[in-house]
Amino acid sequence: MSWLDRLKSSLGLNSTETEPANLGPASIAYSMPTVAASVTNKLWKCPLHVDRGCYQEMPAEWLGAAVNVYIGAETYEEALTKAVHFLRHKGMVFVDLIGGKVTQLDPDLWWDGYVMANYPEHRDFFPSQHQIGAIVSQGLVFHGPFAGWDRGQ
Repeated sequence: MSWLDRLKSSLGLNSTETEPANLGPASIAYSMPTVAASVTNKLWKCPLHVDRGCYQEMPAEWLGAAVNVYIGAETYEEALTKAVHFLRHKGMVFVDLIGGKVTQLDPDLWWDGYVMANYPEHRDFFPSQHQIGAIVSQGLVFHGPFAGWDRGQ
């Protein structure tokens, strides 16, 4: 069993799940730091395939979407776990890690080296260079824009 399969199993995920788990009031969200925030956190990008579940902000006609989730965490395993909890808390159904790979990003190059190089048309969607340091050090989670598909695609 791969580490991704073990993660899915430990989180109780299966292909028929349609409702998010009840994570309680201390659920991971963009504005909530982890219990043990650390100065050794790194910035991670998890490209994930998700299904809509009960997440109302995703258009109803979409069957699924790809979304990058960005996490302040010490390891890629911790980052992926936090990303999945974050998406489930929002009501989405985690399907898979796209490409089977979590990528470490350099927070010092966040704005010019990542946001403006990859998403200049969505620059207002992302936190600023100034904000990213606090996000990483506090172990916060946020997502980028969605790329969805419907029955016709």
